[in-house]
This record gives sequence, C-alpha cells and structure tokens, in this order.
Amino acid sequence: MTFSDIVTESKLKTRCMDIVEVLPGDKHYEQFLLFRHNNLRIPLGITSGRGLPDERDNDQCVHLATLNSEKDVVAVCTIRRESNEEFRLFQMAVDESLRRSGTGSAILGAITDRARKAGARGMFCHARTYAVPFYTRNGWTVTGSEFHEVGIPHLPMKVEL
Repeated sequence: MTFSDIVTESKLKTRCMDIVEVLPGDKHYEQFLLFRHNNLRIPLGITSGRGLPDERDNDQCVHLATLNSEKDVVAVCTIRRESNEEFRLFQMAVDESLRRSGTGSAILGAITDRARKAGARGMFCHARTYAVPFYTRNGWTVTGSEFHEVGIPHLPMKVEL
C-alpha cells in the first residue's frame, strides 16, 4: 500500500462514505439522477431533463454512487459496455466540496473493478479538460486531440485494465 492509498483510505473512512450500485427503482436512483443533473448539466446551462435518465442509460450500464454518512449522494459515475473487452466511463461527478479528497479516486477505482470483473481489458472516456489531471493521476492517458462536446472542451482518454 502506498502513502497515497493510506491517505485516500483514511479520508474516506473519516467521512464514513459508502460506494453503492444504483439501479432504476432503488431508493437512491432519483437522488443519483438529480445529483448528476445538478453537477454536470446545470453548470452548462442545460436545464431540461431534470432528474431524468440519460438517453445513454440502458441495461448495459452500471451506475455507482458514493453516499456520505447522511446517505446523501456525493459522487456518481456510470460505465457502459461498448464491446466484449471495452467499457465507456461517462457522467462522472464529485461534489465540489469533496474534490481532491480521494472520493473521486475511490468511486473511479470501484467502477474500474466492476469493468475488470466483467471482462474488460480497457476503459475510455471523454474527459472535460479540467478533469484530465484527475484521470492522469489515476493511470489514464490522453489518446487524441481536444474536441467540443456539450459546448465545452474534452479530451479522449483511456486506461488499460
């Protein structure tokens, strides 16, 4: 275990957080959707579809949420199988007050484990440019040029599992 692992583990234990899978109809599903909307869409001025499932959500998706000690959603992410050996990570968000606390790395690690156990050999995402350092710290690499998606700059990234 590295020093970084110990610090991350310590911070998460201090905050009494749990990472759970969220399924449609679960008690946390509506909160998951609302958190995703408020943290990913509202900052871009997208106000439609409040609390609705993303059009990319389907039965090939796995949704995870980090819950704080009050059982509020404080981080979310989703993966979808794109091929037998590759998953796409999307709709990842962490409460602004918890960024750089290990919360994002913990949920990213959990979703990566899910993909690996499902047979994935790699994952990819379209990372908002401000999030590239986070993904890089977690072993991801940039694989192409900057492009615009939903009106903001992104970079394609991947990680081998």
